[in-house]
Amino acid sequence: MSPDDASPGNGLLLFFRVDDYKTALKRARALVPRFEEEPHVNPNTQTREFSLRDPDGYYVTISALSAPERTGTPRRRPDKRLQPTKARGRIRKLRERRSRLRGK
Repeated sequence: MSPDDASPGNGLLLFFRVDDYKTALKRARALVPRFEEEPHVNPNTQTREFSLRDPDGYYVTISALSAPERTGTPRRRPDKRLQPTKARGRIRKLRERRSRLRGK
């Protein structure tokens, strides 16, 4: 397909990250009659985002700069180094057996 025959906005996606997401959303609603994607949380980045077509037909996605802060108690991740495993038990037994065989 020749670039002269392509429709405006064909093959290009613009992605912007903004620090004031609420203001960007409010301004976007005032500028366009409808969104291509309504505001939602991106499951990969956990950031809020929405998409629209600009007046020239280009697909534009606006994303919050960072994920919203979680409220409540933060989840604790277990320290895997402290959790016993079958392999660690076998290694300990092997070391004990070796030291007995060596006479230590």
